[in-house]
Amino acid sequence: MRDESHVAAQERMALGAVVLAGCTALCVLGSLAVCGCEVNAFDPQKQPAKGHDTGIEEQDLGATGDPGTEDGGTEDGGTEDGAPGCTDPEALNYDPFATVDDGSCIFQTTVTFNLDMSCAKDAAAPQVAGGGTFGDPGDHPMSDPDKDGVWTLTYPVPAGLTTGYTFTSDACFDWSCKEDIAGQPCATEPWNDRALTMGSESITINACFWHCGAGLCAELEAEGYPWPECGGK
Repeated sequence: MRDESHVAAQERMALGAVVLAGCTALCVLGSLAVCGCEVNAFDPQKQPAKGHDTGIEEQDLGATGDPGTEDGGTEDGGTEDGAPGCTDPEALNYDPFATVDDGSCIFQTTVTFNLDMSCAKDAAAPQVAGGGTFGDPGDHPMSDPDKDGVWTLTYPVPAGLTTGYTFTSDACFDWSCKEDIAGQPCATEPWNDRALTMGSESITINACFWHCGAGLCAELEAEGYPWPECGGK
C-alpha cells in the first residue's frame, strides 16, 4: 500500500528544491523583494576593489593596454621608439640590443706615465699605484728599457675618469717607498696623491719623482719650479 505521508514529504522536498533554485537565480539577478534576498545582492557600488575577492589575479596594464608594461613601454625596457643605450661597437659599454643611442657611450683612452727617477737613483722597480684605480705597489710596475732613468707605463682607462695616483720607488706593500709630496701644490687629500682627470683623448704625463709639476726633473728645474732637495726634504 502506498504511504501517503511519505509521498507528500517527497513532493514537498522536490518543491522546496525548485523554490530554492528559483530564489538563488532571482537573487543573482538582483531581485530584492523575492525570497528574502540580501539587500546587497548586486550593487555595482559595493563590489570588491580590483584584485580583491574576485578570484582573478590583478594585472597592471600600461598605456597600450598590454599587460606587463607601463606608460606604453615594451617588455624589454624600451619604448615604442626603440630600446635606448650605447649603439657604438667601439664603446666599452656597447649594448647590442640598443636601437636608440642615448649618449651614454664610454670610450677607452690611455694614460702614459713617464717618470724621471733622478731623485731616486737606487729605485729597484718604480710603480704607479693608489687612487682606487691603480691598486697597490706591485700591481702596475713601470719599465726603463733604455736605462735612461725615465720609467714608463701606459695604462688603459675610460674617457672621463677622475681618480688619484701616486708613484713608488719599488713594490713596497707597506707603502714605505711612496713619494712624499706633502705640502706641494699637486698633493691631494687625504694621502698626498696626485690627481688625474681624463678627457676624451689619450694623454701623456711627464713627472719627476718626489716633485710636483708637469715635466721631467731637468725640465722642472730649468723652468724655475720650486725645487726641494731630492726626497722632498
